Amino acid sequence: MDNTFPQRKRGRTSKPSFDEKLSILALSEDLTKKLKADEGYEVDSFVKWGPTSNIRVFDIVVRKDGFVNAVFEVRNSYNDIVDIYRIAGAVFRDTSASLFIFNYSSKATFYVQERDSFIKKGFDFSTINSLDTVVDLIKKTPITIPETIYSRPDDKNKNDNKIELKFYNEKVLDPMWCREQLGIYTDDICRYSSLDSLFSTLKYGSFRMNGLPGMNDKDEGLLSWNLINVVNRLPTDTVKLRKGLINNAFIISYSSKDKIDDLTQWRLYGDDAKGVCCVFSVRTDKIAERFFLHPIKYIDIPKDGNSTSDDLLAELKKYVDNQSDLKYSDISPIIFYYKHKNYEPEAEVRLLVDNKKTSAYSTPPYKREWLLTYSNNIPNPYIDIPIKDFPLKLEKILLGPNMNDIDTIQVQLETMLSQLGIGAVVEPSKITNYRNPTK
Repeated sequence: MDNTFPQRKRGRTSKPSFDEKLSILALSEDLTKKLKADEGYEVDSFVKWGPTSNIRVFDIVVRKDGFVNAVFEVRNSYNDIVDIYRIAGAVFRDTSASLFIFNYSSKATFYVQERDSFIKKGFDFSTINSLDTVVDLIKKTPITIPETIYSRPDDKNKNDNKIELKFYNEKVLDPMWCREQLGIYTDDICRYSSLDSLFSTLKYGSFRMNGLPGMNDKDEGLLSWNLINVVNRLPTDTVKLRKGLINNAFIISYSSKDKIDDLTQWRLYGDDAKGVCCVFSVRTDKIAERFFLHPIKYIDIPKDGNSTSDDLLAELKKYVDNQSDLKYSDISPIIFYYKHKNYEPEAEVRLLVDNKKTSAYSTPPYKREWLLTYSNNIPNPYIDIPIKDFPLKLEKILLGPNMNDIDTIQVQLETMLSQLGIGAVVEPSKITNYRNPTK
């Protein structure tokens, strides 16, 4: 039998039928119940996976501790698996995983092909009639990724048949994966600003999100990049590559709810307590696709300069180390949620918009404009998000303890908010012991 590995652009020769989709989802749910997450198992449906030069779509992929160890294809009949031979080649090129074919029209019959058997004998499926037996086999499958395998098992001495492993796992690139790893943030948050800044937001009906190059932390994104050795994996012209990503990420910084009406925050960010503290709730229906809302992770720079004890950065480093054509965009937006421990008192909760033009999102990018930063005269991009589209709802406006004519401002803001249809409460700060030299 010819044991070469044919090249294909996807796992199937055709898209799954409606019945097949239902069977895929049902089988995925059954596997999830039997392969526990706390044992390191993950079960995903309709997954892009494979070597970077030959990515395919598989019906179900099972991972153990991040590594693929079982792949499932669902078909209506045994005669409908003419493409499985090619799929087996793709699976066994990159991993020691077992390949299962689920025939849902034949009393839930599974056909299993193990890598060692395929390498030695070619296309040679065994039959299993029990999901429990399938699960037991998955649990016994060793998790190893071969450094090198061969297109023909009997030609190991021929260098032209040698295939170097180039592992690819699109789950890391999926924005939903980024969201899951960072966590879902639903607590109220607050933002201190000048009264002028709030007035502009209300007058023009939009929230301004600024680009990262003009931030006060010159190492925005670089700290995490360096820790996972991204720079060493890219071409020498890293500045040109980096600007494409960093100029398409826009943020607004908030603080956690325990910083509401905090004197230190008033003095640092609230115009020396003459400004406002706006309190927001999260509109979970709007946190989708391009928006990410999560607390910043504060980390130390390790002594060796390039290792990390952070689990998520370690996972990203493992991914980076297995890429031959890494792009900066492959690891955003996670890289923008790490800052040096020196900034920890900020307790920042960051709202980020990934504004790249990419097929990963169905919504178009927001229009990018430019300005010179006030403090450093750096040309910096920004975008304006209409209040109706913004993923945060303004609930309360606290007026600073050092604000002049506070009673008049409170009444005028309440009138303005009412006219705009914004139901936020306006009230003075409860801090009364901060000295106001003008009173």
